[in-house]
Amino acid sequence: MRRESLRTFSSFFDEHPAFLPSLFFLLGLALAAKPSLALCLPLVILSLPKIHRKKHLIIFYIITTIAFLYGKHSFQDFPKTTTQIIGTALFSLAEIKTQQSHFKKTLSVQGSISSIQGENGETARNIPCSFSIPPSLRPFKFQKYQIQGTLEKKENYFSFTPDPKVTWEGVSNPFCLAEWRFLIKKKLAEVIKNTYSNTLVSNFFIALTLGDLDDKLLRFSFNKLGLQHVLAISGFHFSLLSLFIGCFFRLIFKEKIAILILLGVLTLYFLLLHNAPSIIRAYFAISLYLLGKLCGYRPNALNLLGITLLLELLIAPQSVTNLGFQLSFLATGSILLLFPLTFSWVEKLLPKRSTLQALSLYPLEKITYLICCALRSILAVNLAVYLTLIPTCLWYFTTFPLISLLYNLFIPFTIFLSILLLLLGFPVGFFLPPLGNLLHQVNEIFTGKVLQLLTESPNCLDISLTLPFISEPLLYLHVLSVFFIAILFKKNKLKHFIV
Repeated sequence: MRRESLRTFSSFFDEHPAFLPSLFFLLGLALAAKPSLALCLPLVILSLPKIHRKKHLIIFYIITTIAFLYGKHSFQDFPKTTTQIIGTALFSLAEIKTQQSHFKKTLSVQGSISSIQGENGETARNIPCSFSIPPSLRPFKFQKYQIQGTLEKKENYFSFTPDPKVTWEGVSNPFCLAEWRFLIKKKLAEVIKNTYSNTLVSNFFIALTLGDLDDKLLRFSFNKLGLQHVLAISGFHFSLLSLFIGCFFRLIFKEKIAILILLGVLTLYFLLLHNAPSIIRAYFAISLYLLGKLCGYRPNALNLLGITLLLELLIAPQSVTNLGFQLSFLATGSILLLFPLTFSWVEKLLPKRSTLQALSLYPLEKITYLICCALRSILAVNLAVYLTLIPTCLWYFTTFPLISLLYNLFIPFTIFLSILLLLLGFPVGFFLPPLGNLLHQVNEIFTGKVLQLLTESPNCLDISLTLPFISEPLLYLHVLSVFFIAILFKKNKLKHFIV
């Protein structure tokens, strides 16, 4: 039995050669940041049966070492002997956002301090930070600036306060991607606000398409119901956008030309958005899939996930400490690995019918059966995600809203309809304005009712699963066991199918 399991794992990693190097690179970065953040450790342990040759062990050891050194060079470095540095900082601008309070309007500037030299000789580097500035400091003509100010280390974050008496000094070429993002997003947000009079609906669509959410009610409601992932631009949004634009261009151009145009549009959209971990993962995954299709090759989903993971860690190694990065890849890996297992469980509750049996049903029975088929897949996907994410969320937050189990069954589908109507409304309105306006009106009513359901959810449904303490070893053991069973099930099911 043990030898059979070892062969199963060895065969699994042979079929997914991009998976192991990425996991070892992730392990090296995680160990460089903090060993307790190595959520990939259980998956790496699963790879040990594959390392039966000395040369493989040496290669993976080198990958882990390189990643560890790369992480040490890239991660934040702040002196342990002080909590404040006053000096000149080299600030890299990443994002500009408008902040509106009851009293005044300011700009939130987000980025990182590549290096700072203190007046007393202190130095720090790679410090992520954000701060508020008056709108009069715009426009920004440079991506990097020399700024005189004070960098303070708080309990869980860093605070930087520029000296208002000292002018910022631009560095390198006069081009600022953050300024370009700010202007384009502002114009697109105005278009959405002019199209949808309902403020809640317009703010919701701005969050889904541009990644900017200033509506505190929306943010609170979605967080309360465990639906904050819906507001984050991810593979779901990129896939829908790719499908819609791809189908549109496919009607006009040949397949390869349509794919090239689609890649260009997605790249521009990616540059427009802030480089959050989920956005980077989604962009690389869709782009690699399209490039594979362009070359006549359909990449394996797990290999694609491994390549995407490696690329994101190379570009943004600090993402390994980001909770969104961890949950995003863990959820995606759970779906790819656990879906066959959870689908077999749900199939016992909602059994399949043969094609002849389905065709022989009465019309009402056919509709019911189609609903059951959709529900079967939705339940299997959610169960696959919850098997790993609920323990992880309990470890991070000690609580998990149980109502999210219900809302996640239908909210993603309603959001899909809302985005689809939004994407259809603008091009249709360009050629047939009355029909486009009708689509937007229907979408505003539909989306408004959905958001009303979420923002006005009764307090009696606010029930959370609470676990005051869950140890890291227990969390690792749980994830290890789940993926261990999933890999065995996947290989054995494939073997029986072939036989």
